[in-house]
Amino acid sequence: MSALAARVAAVVPCKDEAERIAATVAAVAALPSVGRVVVVDDGSSDGTADAARAAGAEVVRHERNRGKAAALETGVRRVRELEAAEAVADPSEAWRAALLFVDGDLEATAANLGVLTEAVLDGSAAMTIATLPAQITAGGGRGWWSGCPAGASSPSRVSVRCNPSRACAASRRPPTTPPRRWPGAGGSRPP
Repeated sequence: MSALAARVAAVVPCKDEAERIAATVAAVAALPSVGRVVVVDDGSSDGTADAARAAGAEVVRHERNRGKAAALETGVRRVRELEAAEAVADPSEAWRAALLFVDGDLEATAANLGVLTEAVLDGSAAMTIATLPAQITAGGGRGWWSGCPAGASSPSRVSVRCNPSRACAASRRPPTTPPRRWPGAGGSRPP
């Protein structure tokens, strides 16, 4: 994977994650394909931005909470600004990173996200999406690993392959646990 090394920029939107963000940043930054980690502090009232910066992330801060979508947009914009500045400084090193969106509360389990980058970087998929195991308890927000059933070691991956002459088709690795069907919801959704 050496030719693909450091071709991913991780964008980590978060709010009030001072206790967990440093471990998340460290785990994501340690992935061989990740060359940049941008944390967007979405109006936190704790020390999230300082903790992320101390862990080595580039940090952008919203003064007030604007929501996860706005934080993702801000993070992508910052990644592209940094890439543009680097391209001016050294055009031979210019490249647009693939993006990895990471929740700020994953802590050390974020190290398992490398499986999502491989198919995108080798060109076999345009997008990958983690399908997480069902949570044992309600509430979420503290990393998927804590909710993994016994024997589940990592998220599965959905790869989306797009061909301009055909509609996109998704191929799925077998999930670690089957999705729950929710009556009246028209499909599966997380618990």
